[in-house]
Amino acid sequence: MDIWDALKLMARRWYVSVPMVLLTLVAVAWTLLTVEPRHTSDGHIMLVPPRIEINPGEDSSYEVNPWDTDALTAAIVTRLRNRALFEQLADEGYRATWEADTDLQFRSVIVIQASSDSPGDAQATVQRLLQFVEQEIAAQQQQYNLPAGAEITSLRLDSGENLEVARGNQARALVVVLGIGGILILVTTVSTDVLMRSRARRRSDVAQRLAAAADQAHLAVPVAAKGNGSEPAPPSTPAQPPARASADDRRPVNYWPPPSQAAESAPDRDPEAADNDATIILPLAKSGWERQSRSGGNAGDFGDASM
Repeated sequence: MDIWDALKLMARRWYVSVPMVLLTLVAVAWTLLTVEPRHTSDGHIMLVPPRIEINPGEDSSYEVNPWDTDALTAAIVTRLRNRALFEQLADEGYRATWEADTDLQFRSVIVIQASSDSPGDAQATVQRLLQFVEQEIAAQQQQYNLPAGAEITSLRLDSGENLEVARGNQARALVVVLGIGGILILVTTVSTDVLMRSRARRRSDVAQRLAAAADQAHLAVPVAAKGNGSEPAPPSTPAQPPARASADDRRPVNYWPPPSQAAESAPDRDPEAADNDATIILPLAKSGWERQSRSGGNAGDFGDASM
C-alpha cells in the first residue's frame, strides 16, 4: 500500500481517520505546551603557563613546575567527566547536564557546555564548573610548593553569558508524536476497513444462502393438504389447453333423454342459478351403443348395446 492508497482509504473511512487526526493534533499541541526548549550556556577557561624559570639559559636550568598547560588541561577535563562530580552537583541542586572538552584549535582552552530547561540553571551550572576548574588547577600544583610566578594560572574567557535556545528536544518530541499518531491512524483505518469488508462479506454470504434456500423451497413439490389443512396445499399449476379432437372424435352424440323432453320435465329454476349450475357435457369414448347406432340401430337398443 502506497501513500495514495492510504489517503484514499482514509477518505473512504473518514469517520475513523478524522477523529484520529484530531487526536494527533491535540497530542502535538500538548507536546508544544509541555516540552520546554533547552537553554544552552557555554563557558571557556584557558590555562596560562608559568611566568618564570630558574637559571634560564644555563645547562643546569630546569622548570620548577612539573606541569605544562597541555597535561594539566587533560587532567582537568578528565576530572570534569568524572561521575562523582555529576553526583556532587546534583546533591548541590544543579539539574543541568553538561559536557566538557578541550578546544579543537587551542589545546589549553577548556570548553564547558551546560543545558537545562531553565536558562538560569544552565548559567549557574557553567559558573559552578568554572569555579571547580580554578580550584582543581590550584590543587594540582599546591603540593609542589611553587614560588610565586612559577605556577600555572587560569583565565576565564566567558562565564556562560552567551545563552542559546535549543529546540532540538521539541523537534524530537514532535517527530515521535507525529510518527506514533500516523501509525495509529493507518492501523486504525486499515483495521476498520478490514472489519467492515469482512462483515459485508458475511452478510452477502448469508443473503446468498437465504436466496438459494428460498429458490429450493419454491421449486420443491409440497405435499397436498389433508385433514384440517395443517399440511401445505400444492401450488396451483397452470391449466393445460384441451387436446385437439381427432377426426374419429368428431361424431354425433346421442343424448338421453332428448333435450326436448329434459326441458319439459325440468322444474322452473332461477336463471342466475341456472347459469351457476351449467353442466358441460363432454363426448364419450367409443362404446357398443355407438357402434350399434352406426350399424343402423336406434336409441332403443342402448340398453342391449351397453350390456
